[in-house]
Amino acid sequence: MKKQELIKIIREAVKLELKATLPNILSELNVKPSKSNIVESKTDDPIEITKKVLTASKTNKPQKRYSKNEVFNKILNETTGGVPHEKHDPNTIKDFNGNEVSTSELPESLSRALTRDYSELLTAVDKKKGNA
Repeated sequence: MKKQELIKIIREAVKLELKATLPNILSELNVKPSKSNIVESKTDDPIEITKKVLTASKTNKPQKRYSKNEVFNKILNETTGGVPHEKHDPNTIKDFNGNEVSTSELPESLSRALTRDYSELLTAVDKKKGNA
């Protein structure tokens, strides 16, 4: 197999995969592609369409000035919003395989230990150490 044949095969595989998964990815990002965001091309290359949509969604956000350093401003503007938090049900935990386990199925002492709010205990420990 020659290099150009391999490149062509990989390119086709990527195009097929993008056609299958791109709508889901865009819906997760809450980006609705409009005709103003996407310039129709003759080939309808999904890679180019994705690049255009993502660059259009990035450029629409207003840039805040956090510091005099432009590099810091760029990084801070990219990371605004913080870390996404998952909604956690205290009555279910995950085992080592990632499967959810209901705490009602566990022994009561273990269930209480896993679902207890330890924040008061940790603040007491910090006070005792003199950190608070």
